[in-house]
Amino acid sequence: SASTTTPTPTTTTTAPRSTAAKSLASARVLSAETRAIIARHTGMDYETSADLPADELRLLGCADLRDVSALDTVQRLDLTQCTQLEDVSALGWGMVRHLVLCDCIRVRDVSMLGGMETLNLSGCIGVGDVSALGGVRTLILSGCMLVRDVSALGRVQQLNLSGCAQVADVSALGGVPELDLWACCGVSDFSAVPHARGLPRAPSSSSSTKRGGDCVLM
Repeated sequence: SASTTTPTPTTTTTAPRSTAAKSLASARVLSAETRAIIARHTGMDYETSADLPADELRLLGCADLRDVSALDTVQRLDLTQCTQLEDVSALGWGMVRHLVLCDCIRVRDVSMLGGMETLNLSGCIGVGDVSALGGVRTLILSGCMLVRDVSALGRVQQLNLSGCAQVADVSALGGVPELDLWACCGVSDFSAVPHARGLPRAPSSSSSTKRGGDCVLM
């Protein structure tokens, strides 16, 4: 009888695409200027966004930093006193969840940063519209003197409005668990926020105590 030969099954193996390969495919080349600034500040030469540390990058006081569009792969990003920085919109699209822009005085548009978990805009004197930041968990707006309308911030868990002198209506903030209204001299009715810190007290003969800076978040 004729013998039957069982064909050997042919298996097509597709090599898995590594995480590194995926990152390389989506990596963006840092501009020469940004690359040089980071190298000067950290001692590390990062060529692409995929090369950047994934957890944290601190670039404090980089006054000549202007382009941060490729830094959105870092989860915790501190850009304190990057005083020439204007456009931060790209940081709202990537992996950044904790962002410090303390004293970034040229930043005005923060409408793309509503997905942050923590956002420090202390001393950002150009920021006025914060209507898109209602989803931020911890939000520091101390010294943002152009901020007026905070009605969209009722779901923020920790909100610092100290020194926001143009804020007048805080009636929407009664549900904010941790709220700082120190030196919000435009507010006359605090009845909705009796739990807030910094509420005005009865006048006393003692001299006022000057409060320290708020440039620490994380």
